Amino acid sequence: MTVATGTIEELFVLAEAQTLDGRPVDFVDVTFGGISGDRHMGLLIPQPGRGGAPAGALILNRRQVSLVAQEECAAVAAAIGAREIKPQWIGSNVAISGVPRLSDVPNGSHLLFPSGAVLYVSERNVPCAAAGAAVARRHGDASMGERFVKAAMGRRGVLAMVVREGRLAVGDVFRVHPPIGT
Repeated sequence: MTVATGTIEELFVLAEAQTLDGRPVDFVDVTFGGISGDRHMGLLIPQPGRGGAPAGALILNRRQVSLVAQEECAAVAAAIGAREIKPQWIGSNVAISGVPRLSDVPNGSHLLFPSGAVLYVSERNVPCAAAGAAVARRHGDASMGERFVKAAMGRRGVLAMVVREGRLAVGDVFRVHPPIGT
C-alpha cells in the first residue's frame, strides 16, 4: 500500500458506557491514553476474557480510537437496505473520507495529523451485535442487526492507539503511512 491521504469529516466522544452513541465535537485532544473524556480512554484496560491473558488482567489498550470511513458506512447501508448508517451510531470516534478501503489499512500503519498527533493502527475493527442492534433500532427493523454484522465484516474501519499526542480536528487532512515492506 502506498501513502494515502484522508480527511476527518466528523469526530465523536463516547462518554457513556451503556451506549454506542457518540457526542459530536469539533476537535479532540489525544493523549497516550486515547481521547480525553472518551469511555475507551486508558493506557491499560482489563482483559475482556479473550486473547490469552486471564479475564480481568491488565493489558495494553489497543482500541483507544475507532476510525470508520463514511464510504464504507454507505456501502454497508446499501447492502442491508438501510437509508444510512451514521458513524456516531456504531461507536466510532473518527469518521473519515478519502482513504480507499480504510478497513484494509494494514496493522502497524501510522496515521499522521497536522497537529503532529500520530495514531498507530492496531487492528481491524470487527462488527459487533451491539452496533448492529443500534442500526436496527434507528431504522425500526430488528432484522437489520444481524444483516449489519454480516455486511460490515471487512468494512467496519480500524482501531488505533495514540503514539504521539496532539489534536484531531474536523477538516484535518491526514496521511496514512503503511508499515515498511507492505
